[in-house]
Amino acid sequence: MADHLASALSGLNLTPQQRHQLAIDMNMMLYSGKLAPNDTQMVIGDARNLLQNAGVNAEAVNTLAADFASITRNLQSGSAATTASPLQTQP
Repeated sequence: MADHLASALSGLNLTPQQRHQLAIDMNMMLYSGKLAPNDTQMVIGDARNLLQNAGVNAEAVNTLAADFASITRNLQSGSAATTASPLQTQP
């Protein structure tokens, strides 16, 4: 996933708000073991929309969305479960 993300974001100039939201989405995905499946899909969808709106090509967006889905599936199935909590964000 890291290679796919680096490739997709190289050359893009994300706004501070976009970087902040992508960081929140990534954090929520990495700690998705405690999220309901519907909430996880919402986070993946949010990250997908952000990447599309930022100008990432469709193929890269689809690859990253598949990566995100695979990671969250593994976390929610308990195969890579963690007991840590996601970072809390300030409004």
